[in-house]
Amino acid sequence: MAYCTEAELVARFGDVEVADLLDRDNSGTADTNALASAQTDADALIDGYLAGRYSVPLASAPALIVGIAANLVRYILWGNNAPEEIRKRYDDSIARLKDLSAGKLTIPAETLAPLDDAGGVDYYADDRVFTSTTLAGF
Repeated sequence: MAYCTEAELVARFGDVEVADLLDRDNSGTADTNALASAQTDADALIDGYLAGRYSVPLASAPALIVGIAANLVRYILWGNNAPEEIRKRYDDSIARLKDLSAGKLTIPAETLAPLDDAGGVDYYADDRVFTSTTLAGF
């Protein structure tokens, strides 16, 4: 599941821009592979920043993550032709991801899936060498 869908991109940036970005060969049809590739790249980047603090991928994306993902996908789709405004939004999104990674921003707990026991720390040790029985003669 991508953090940002095509419908969310359209809601944020308009159907004309999204259609233009996805019509790679000017045929009038959307290249869904380009969108899927951009979504995968954006999700991987987001998960890379969040992995140290949260269980990723997130079960449901809060509005903050959807906004970040939308800016990343948009920037990726524009490629080297991205205007300054889109580059700025990309840089701002990366800054927010760094803040999330550092704990300066947090994702609301109600949007996160609970960690299972596999995410905890297990401790294993050998049996004690020095016990009250082995030290009884000293």
